[in-house]
Amino acid sequence: MKKNAVRFLLVALPALLLAGFLLVGPTRGTAQTGTAEVQWLGWNAWKITSPGGKVIYINPRLVNPDQVMSLDDVEQANLVLVTNGHGDEVGQAVEIAEKTGAIVVPGSFEFAQWFMQKGLPASQVMAVNPGDRVNADGIKVRIVHSIHGIGVEPMWGHPYTHTVGVAGAFIITLENGWTLFYGGSGSAIQEQAMWGEMYKPDAAIINLGAPKEPMDFAMSVKLLQTNNPNLKSVFPGHHTFVQAAGTTTVAEAQQAVTAMGLGIEVTEPAPGVTYSFSK
Repeated sequence: MKKNAVRFLLVALPALLLAGFLLVGPTRGTAQTGTAEVQWLGWNAWKITSPGGKVIYINPRLVNPDQVMSLDDVEQANLVLVTNGHGDEVGQAVEIAEKTGAIVVPGSFEFAQWFMQKGLPASQVMAVNPGDRVNADGIKVRIVHSIHGIGVEPMWGHPYTHTVGVAGAFIITLENGWTLFYGGSGSAIQEQAMWGEMYKPDAAIINLGAPKEPMDFAMSVKLLQTNNPNLKSVFPGHHTFVQAAGTTTVAEAQQAVTAMGLGIEVTEPAPGVTYSFSK
């Protein structure tokens, strides 16, 4: 009996090990071929879940008119990206980093110093500038610039009297190659054509603030399409689900995009709904 058991192990063990390898293998492969999940948390706050299970919060103002979650609901965060120092962009970035140990990627080197002044250790803050790249467990974050205010609320004095470098934007490439352009609160700028050609984003989140010029929104889409056949999805950001009277609407943005003949449907996200993308 013992001999049969030993013989079984000698014959079966390699197969079992191979089976174990194959069972583990798809987990790695899923990160390369799986889906990305995008969730609008209201205002300009977004949660991205990568194919490999990494969680990225962007401009995490969780407390907003369309709030779908609170700090208590945050269980995991690997990266927290923040474009500029305005309170409606910073949101609960510091608290999320403190709670989860996430790495904070700000839009500029000076902004990184502000986060450290707020008590985050240097090991948790990337002191980067536009033109830099952050590699984190298979995720690439390219920091680029945007045209927008950069004031922060200092630890003293009047809000927005201190500035922190330049406002940023991000180009995020997940493990499977799916790439998102996040424009923060910025406007259309010619460099978006260069970034469209260089990084070929599959999706874009573009500022649609209350006084936004719809043609400016559409021009950002057009520029990001430069030598880039990948761009298929566009979301508005920096807005409320129900736009107040007199403010720019998603319908107006769509009309401008259509008038330019760009062939893109602007996706109006619902708060808390998850949108899935594959590469």
